[in-house]
Amino acid sequence: MKRSAKRLYQLLSYATSGDKIKSTEGVIRLTPDDGYEYYYGYYDKSPWDADNRYLIALKVRCSYKNVAPKENGTLVLVDTKNGNRVEEIATTSSWNVQQSCMAQWMGPDFKSRLIYNDFRDGKYCSVVYDVESRKELKVLPLPIYDISRDGKTALSLDFSRLHRMRPGYGYSNLPDDFAKELCPDRTCVWKIDVESGAVTELFKYTDFAGFEPDKTMDGASHKVNHLMISPNGKRFMVLHRWFQKGRKHTRLVTVNMDGSEMYNLSDDVFVSHCYWKNDDEILSFLRKKETGNHYYLMKDKTQEYKMLWPNLNTDGHCSYSPDGKYIITDTYPNRKRIASVYLCTETGGEQGSSRLLARVFSPFRYDNDCRCDLHPRWNRDGSKVCIDSVHEGKRGVYAIDIAPARHKLVFFSTRMRKSGPIAQTLDLVRNIDKSKYSVCMVTLYKEKEKDSLKKDFEKEGVECICMGMGRLQSILFGKRKVKSLFRRIRPSIIHSVGMPLYKIALAYKGCPNFTTIHNYVFEDYPVKYGPFVGNIMAKQDLRLIRKNASHMVACSKSLSEIYKERHSIDVDFIRNGVDTNRYEVPTEAEKIEKRKALDIPVDRKVLVFTGQVCSRKNQAFVVDSFAKINRDDLFLVILGDGPELPRLRELYGDRKNILFKGHITNVADYLKASDLYVSSSTSEGLPIGALEALSAGLPLLLSDIPQHKEVVYIDKYVGMIFKNNDFDSFKEQLQKLLQEDLRAMGVQCNAMAKGVLSAERMTALYVGKYESLLA
Repeated sequence: MKRSAKRLYQLLSYATSGDKIKSTEGVIRLTPDDGYEYYYGYYDKSPWDADNRYLIALKVRCSYKNVAPKENGTLVLVDTKNGNRVEEIATTSSWNVQQSCMAQWMGPDFKSRLIYNDFRDGKYCSVVYDVESRKELKVLPLPIYDISRDGKTALSLDFSRLHRMRPGYGYSNLPDDFAKELCPDRTCVWKIDVESGAVTELFKYTDFAGFEPDKTMDGASHKVNHLMISPNGKRFMVLHRWFQKGRKHTRLVTVNMDGSEMYNLSDDVFVSHCYWKNDDEILSFLRKKETGNHYYLMKDKTQEYKMLWPNLNTDGHCSYSPDGKYIITDTYPNRKRIASVYLCTETGGEQGSSRLLARVFSPFRYDNDCRCDLHPRWNRDGSKVCIDSVHEGKRGVYAIDIAPARHKLVFFSTRMRKSGPIAQTLDLVRNIDKSKYSVCMVTLYKEKEKDSLKKDFEKEGVECICMGMGRLQSILFGKRKVKSLFRRIRPSIIHSVGMPLYKIALAYKGCPNFTTIHNYVFEDYPVKYGPFVGNIMAKQDLRLIRKNASHMVACSKSLSEIYKERHSIDVDFIRNGVDTNRYEVPTEAEKIEKRKALDIPVDRKVLVFTGQVCSRKNQAFVVDSFAKINRDDLFLVILGDGPELPRLRELYGDRKNILFKGHITNVADYLKASDLYVSSSTSEGLPIGALEALSAGLPLLLSDIPQHKEVVYIDKYVGMIFKNNDFDSFKEQLQKLLQEDLRAMGVQCNAMAKGVLSAERMTALYVGKYESLLA
């Protein structure tokens, strides 16, 4: 029933998806397209020899009807330096669809010998094969699961029980003789001396069940899987799994190769794929009770661990590059049947960074136990990985270069005019990794050169495409023309700057569409478009937000909470950020010098308010209140143009302690010359002006809207909140703020901006969103 429901869900998702691909660019076939199926198997071994010439693969007739067929498979070598010529070297009757026949190159040279599993004379065995002479060297009495890097010692497990309890991972040649026993007092892990063939029994099932047992083992059926030997050959890891009343429990155990010093490394119900980073650390996708299912890097024989790549919160097959700098991993097919490969590093932030490397389609017949996991594996110099994939209809081995084509990220806006959202977009572009993303800016309307940031985008290497439409033309033909353009430029992801653009971009179904919500529509639209039209537009956009919330983020936590509390819509948030590299806290001498240059009094406390002068920003309240306070030791600077500016100038233009500068381009200079930042805005997303002021070292005096509180309450030492449109509250909080050490507060403001509200941090979070949408 569960599998049928999953299949129906995937069929519906695929049928309605606009994201139908076979594979992304750079996925290159290595094995023939000759009607057979080819694959290598598991992820923790390299199929390439030491010279990156020969690649091991298994050739079979069919791999989607039976998880472990009894018919023979053919072991082949693919000569990647000779046109991918295939040479058949052996046959095996012990293989499965996930791990093949465990064929692997043997150390210490990883090119002269290989080993694989087989079934001969009624018994499982492993065969050592000499590649140079193309002859068998010896047959070992047990099948192997892993072999030490020096080629001297191998480990084996109970493949028959594994096949019964985990179809696709064991072999079907022999039955599980102890199937009726929940925890047999029988050997389940053996050590093999490759030279002599001597076998040592290491552990029984009862040994694992008796090691740090708990109540979940009562009446449970036990098995072991996933043996991996450490690089120095001194320890190995093993997954101990048991099933109690249908519930699976897994723990990761490490132990010396002689069976001593067994250690319970992770035991929080769920452990999946693991890999030795080095002799002391293990990477695994598993569960920690405190933080959930993620990738964790753990130190052996301790409870020390670190979470990595929180955006990749889906199971995958991970392994380190030969030099240890990179990690490759994959995902299972999503609801659209698309599986992905990711290249990761431990650097690039506290929890590392990741980027999408490739995506491939998985046909429906390769599903459940007969699925084709990608199992990405490194070549010997770390320049390529290979995967097993079925995107062309049958299993094949494909190579992916580690320096693939970049994702095309398209920002879509009306214009590149100087505004908060476009400034945020520019900061995003400045900080995004250009080796991973090529960036294009598409605008709907004609650019106004005097108020455009186009040249700034072009300086960052951004391709700018201005469609040059008028408003009427965009209404009549916008969707059709935009759809045609996107078909031509083929974006990997579209990030629309605002809801109106997002609605137009949705006409194109060839990639994920994404947008940032910068306002609460029922506050902003009625002011901008009038109560009647504004409320109609707000209701329309609210329906779209409710439908597509997973492809949107709010620009502040408080804005996200508004949609949650008022409309029960869960919208994630990424706080706006500011380019903190542009600002430093000025010395007193620098501040005085800047005031002299700007003709601002040097002997007063200067308050500054930036932004469009309009009813929503509510500059009128601050100006009215400031005039009413009428203190000679204070000076107010209003920066920005807008519909309210003429009226305010008419009322207060003759005041010697109020300066209306209108539109300027050197806002940073005025911030450097000021002591406090003030805003009485009635609605915001997350105010860019306040973030820039913090970065410039200005304490904040802000109205009590949620978005202002969010900024101040990150660190209460960066400012104060007053009750909006309440003169007494404004006056009281201003007086309190003036009594503080503004210089010390300014240093704290700058530090807070750099730590929490930087453009670099914002960009990293957006990239995480892009990667999750591309997965």
